[in-house]
Amino acid sequence: MKKILITVFQLCVTIGVLYWVYHDPTRRAQMVEAIRNAEYRWVMMGILAYVVVEIAACFRWHVLLKVQKIHLSLPRLSGLFLIGMFYNQFLC
Repeated sequence: MKKILITVFQLCVTIGVLYWVYHDPTRRAQMVEAIRNAEYRWVMMGILAYVVVEIAACFRWHVLLKVQKIHLSLPRLSGLFLIGMFYNQFLC
């Protein structure tokens, strides 16, 4: 029961914040303007930095599993890592 209440609370807060951000037309216009004026070179550098961090985290899992004598191929481990990231980001 407690877990259901926490999930309902998280959903309510998320919906409330999304409504607060997107209901104001001037705020939406500011977001569009910020995206238009963004320097895409910096955006791409940020995305690249994020990808490097995730690759390092995947390699860290590879090393930790190897120490535990669990041998997975790098493509299999990468797939499992991405599935775990998905669940962590969107379902928690």
